[in-house]
Formats: sequence, structure tokens, C-alpha cells
Amino acid sequence: MNRQGSVTILALIIMTVILINAAYLIYITKIESIMTVNSKDKIQSYYLAESKINKVFYDDKYYLNYIYPVIKEKLQNMSINSFKIYIDDVDMDKEDKENYITCSFTNYTSTDLKRYIVLETNSEYKGIETSMKAYGPIVNDLYELEDSFLDSNTYPEITELLINIKDNISKEEFPSGTNIKVVKTFHNDKIMITNDKKIKLYRNNIEVKEEQIKERNFFIIKNELNTPIDFQIGENDNSNEIKFEGLIYVEGNLYINSNFKFRGIMIVDGNTYINPDIVKNSEIKGIVLSNGFINDKSFILYDRSYVYRYGVYLPGFIQPRLEVYKKL
Repeated sequence: MNRQGSVTILALIIMTVILINAAYLIYITKIESIMTVNSKDKIQSYYLAESKINKVFYDDKYYLNYIYPVIKEKLQNMSINSFKIYIDDVDMDKEDKENYITCSFTNYTSTDLKRYIVLETNSEYKGIETSMKAYGPIVNDLYELEDSFLDSNTYPEITELLINIKDNISKEEFPSGTNIKVVKTFHNDKIMITNDKKIKLYRNNIEVKEEQIKERNFFIIKNELNTPIDFQIGENDNSNEIKFEGLIYVEGNLYINSNFKFRGIMIVDGNTYINPDIVKNSEIKGIVLSNGFINDKSFILYDRSYVYRYGVYLPGFIQPRLEVYKKL
């Protein structure tokens, strides 16, 4: 009897241990299942946030209508507050209730003078919320090198950039206003800015047109004649100062003969000749791109503000990309 009682007690103990272990295994399995589901839901919530940012940034429907125009304004030193871009229902996941992206831009800082685009959003999937930020530069890196003179010998990438500008600059839209002059020429072999601030256009050494220079000037001098083109700033008498800001693009040679103060971007698909007598009283602030020779570049200073202000009118200048995705 004592032996049978001992066996019964032992059996009960063993069964109790088995039941406890079974219950523990069931509990652990349930916890792991919940954790697995939660992990999948967190991943799904992350992907929803990421996909909304990518949708707004890479889909032309949103980028061309809401982001690109604001980038152009921001780079021209206009103050722009953060704003929301609402996503169409057809582009939203049915599980996600947050239907907008917040877009903003960084300003100049003491450590990094580049401007960045910043996109932020929240997403919710099965009660799990994810906040995300993505950001990156908005300008072609070549213009951000902080080098005042970029030539194809020092920077081979300039050749491809100049080809793109040459092929597409005529399609760009330039500003208008009482203080703005836009000069586009295709069949003139000589263009001169005189010391008395006049713009003279020549063909076969015959003056065909004369205009007055303005505070801001855009010169797009194309070579459709396949003959040498000269763009001359100032006459041989260099006592007068010619001063303006804007954009100069010339498919030919550039001659600077008079004291010259310029703010903006100069692009010369040819050689640049500077009168040595004017260098000490002249200054170019912005950037110069060249596919040829320049005899003196000591008076050219890199200035990002003018590069941004006038670069927006160049094809290939605005090249935004998102380089960092960060979960908040």
C-alpha cells in the first residue's frame, strides 16, 4: 500500500510538472507570436511612412506641382515656411490615416552652408505609429564645391554639364521686370557692353541693335552660325565701371576690358581674356564655368547666395535627392 501510494504521488508530481511546462510553452509561444505580429506591424508602419515620402518626392504629380516650384523660390533667398502636401486617397494605403507630408528647407548654418530639403510624416498601421524624416541636398554637387572657377581640365564632369546646358538653356524661362533685361542671340557674331552701359549687337561688323543694360541681365549668346563669337564687356578705355548681376552664357570668347563688378554665374564655352589693368578694380562674385582658358581668375570669388539665385535658371542645376531616412 505504501509503495502504491508513493507511485501515485510521484505520478501526480510528474503530471503537474508536465502541465506546468506545457502551460509555459503555450505562454511563450503566444508571446512570441504576439511579438512577431507586432514586429511585422512595426515594419509595415515604417514602410508606409517611407512610401509616402517617396511617393511625394518621386511622383511628378506631387514633385512638379508642389516641390520643384518651391525649391526655385527658396534658392532665390525667399523665406518659405514649412508646408503640407496632401496625398490623394488613391495613393494612400487604406490602413494609414495620415494623408500628408510636411515639407521644409534648412537655412544657412555656421557649419554647413548648403540648403537641404526635409520631408517628414507619420503613419499608423494597426495602432502602431511611426514618425519619419528624410532629407538631402537640392543642388547639383558641382555647384557646391565652393570653387569659384570650374573648368573642364580640373573637373572633367564639367564637360557633360556644359553639354546639357548648351542643349537645353534656350528652353528655360527667365524672369521679367522693369529692372531685368534678357538678351537671347543666335545669329550675332559680336556682342558688346559699352562703357556707357549700352548693349550693342553686331553681325558681320555691322551694328544691328542697341539696348540699355539693366540692374539684372541675362545674356544667352548661342552660336547658330558656326562662326567665331566675341562677347566684349567694356571698351578699350577702362576708366568706367560696368556693374550688374545675373547670368552670362556665351558660346564663344569673352573679353573683359573695363572695370567690372558682376554678381551671378558666368558660363563661357570658349576662352576668357581679362585686361590686366582692370583686375585690381574688378570683382566677380558667384561662379564661373569654362570650357577653355582664362588668363587671370584672381578676382573671381565663390558666393553661394548668387550661385543659388541665378543657378535656378540653368538646366541640371536643381537636382534634389533624399540621402538619409531617419525614424524619429
